[in-house]
Amino acid sequence: MASLRIMLIRGSLLVNMLVLTYLCITWLSVSEHRTPNSPPSQSHYRSLEAIVEQVSGRSPLYSPPYDSKRNEVPLEVLRHNEDKLSSASIKDSGTGNVDVIRDDQATREDIGDPDKNDMLLDGKTKGSKEESAIEKANIALAERESQLKMNPYYDPQFKEPPREVQESQGVTEQLHALVIPTDAPDPPPDSLEKKMYPDFRGCASRPLVPFHSQHGEFWILENYIPAALPFRCDESITYTTHGDYTFLDNLETLTSRWQGPVSISVYAPGNDFEVTISTILYLRDCWAEGIKKFVTFHLIYHTDHIPKKIPTTEELLGRKMDCSVEPPKWSNVTTYRQQKKLLYPVNVARNVARRMASTYFVFPSDVELYPSVNFIPEFFKMLKKPDVSNTTQPRVFVFSIFEVEESSSPPETKAEETKAELIKMLDSKKAIPFHQRVCASCHNIPHSK
Repeated sequence: MASLRIMLIRGSLLVNMLVLTYLCITWLSVSEHRTPNSPPSQSHYRSLEAIVEQVSGRSPLYSPPYDSKRNEVPLEVLRHNEDKLSSASIKDSGTGNVDVIRDDQATREDIGDPDKNDMLLDGKTKGSKEESAIEKANIALAERESQLKMNPYYDPQFKEPPREVQESQGVTEQLHALVIPTDAPDPPPDSLEKKMYPDFRGCASRPLVPFHSQHGEFWILENYIPAALPFRCDESITYTTHGDYTFLDNLETLTSRWQGPVSISVYAPGNDFEVTISTILYLRDCWAEGIKKFVTFHLIYHTDHIPKKIPTTEELLGRKMDCSVEPPKWSNVTTYRQQKKLLYPVNVARNVARRMASTYFVFPSDVELYPSVNFIPEFFKMLKKPDVSNTTQPRVFVFSIFEVEESSSPPETKAEETKAELIKMLDSKKAIPFHQRVCASCHNIPHSK
């Protein structure tokens, strides 16, 4: 009885093994799998991984085996060598092979006719025979196209992803894509930046959002007309300044030399408000691209001299200026402030422009003073240098100011060349220290001759 039970158990195990073997064989025979001669799936053709493999040469496009007796060549090989066929000499060796002869003796491809004698075609002396060889290549190309269309995996709608999509995934015409850093490298530990401004890289950027506030006797429209190009707080330096609309023409030269954000407060009481808006919009749209790109305007007016109408920021930015008409007059005019003999709120204007700066570092200055070319990159380069002082107390950087003759232009070269050029202008009296004839002791340069 026991032996019968053991035989039944062994028999059931044997049956189970046979069934399992049958199922495995059936699954392997019907499942889709890739072999050296089987085409990849359509999804593989569409994947970016396949594109990377194709560009780098690690995995060529699939091409089914071809028969040399039929004088066929894979379509992909023909496409790859089209430029070689058009510019190289072709030699039929009579064995069914056409030798593609270049200066470096390139490879041979099976696109010839075994019934033809040896021939050497150079495109000049054997024109008719060369045309015959090229025609055979075209016939083989057409036949291969028709075979591809019969392939169930052929998709005529398939297109390579756009170049920008490929480049975003690291696919380039080079074998290896270069890694471009997105953040600036950390400065040396002993640098001025690390020692004096440890919170610089962690500062918070502020958006240029328009809003209004009251400060004593003045209403302030902050970010009333914002710059088109925003900056991160650690990306640049803000030039802060102020004036009324008669000084705004200086912004053209200022922005072209500064090449960074500018925050300017404009005093516009009463009727000066509308003229100020017209001047700003004309300068932004018609005068200089840098004004629209870099300058953010804050308008100030007195509580006793409120403008008749105050448009919204959206309304102003939607206006289209006619650049063919004469620009608004901003010189040789009598302003509303002058007519009413109003005091100019210099401290309020300075503080508003500085407070509204969107960067960590600010450069307060006069709107009629022009900064040195490349000031911003040179300043950040200075911050990377070692600091030799023995203090970590907050500090400001003071810059010397010079006046140049009206017929002369400020230096516009590199930093080291600018200094040499400035010294020449000082020696020739074409440039003098700022306000030397008004208050020489007020702007003395330490240790200067």
